[in-house]
Amino acid sequence: VFFSGTQKTGFTYDAATGKYIKSSNGKERTDYKTGEKLAVKNVFVLFTSVSAYADKYHMNIGLEGGNGYYISNGGAEDVKWSKGGAKDPLKITKADGSELTVNAGNTYICITGKNDMAKTTISAE
Repeated sequence: VFFSGTQKTGFTYDAATGKYIKSSNGKERTDYKTGEKLAVKNVFVLFTSVSAYADKYHMNIGLEGGNGYYISNGGAEDVKWSKGGAKDPLKITKADGSELTVNAGNTYICITGKNDMAKTTISAE
C-alpha cells in the first residue's frame, strides 16, 4: 500500500495462520512488548482524497467515501465505502452495493490517496 514516497506498507499472507504479516518499507513489524510479528486476519485498503493543509505538516483526509479493497483468506475483492463526518460510522459494501460479510478476526484499515491507487498492488505470491 503506497502512502507516500517514504512510506509503503505491505501485508504478506501466511497460509499456515490465515493471517497477513504487516511490514513497513520492506521490514516486518513486530509488537514492542511481545516481539511477535504483527498479524491481522482482514485488511481494508480505502482510497480517498488526501491533501496537505497550509502548514504542509497535517493532512486533510476526505471522508466522503470511495473505492477500495477487502483482503482476507488469501484473496481480495473490490469494495465501496462511505463515512460522511468524523463522528459518522464507516460503511463498507461490496462494489455492487450489496452487503459485505467480514471474516471474524482483527482488522487493519489503510486509508490512502485515490491518486496513488495505481501504486498499490495486490498479488498472490
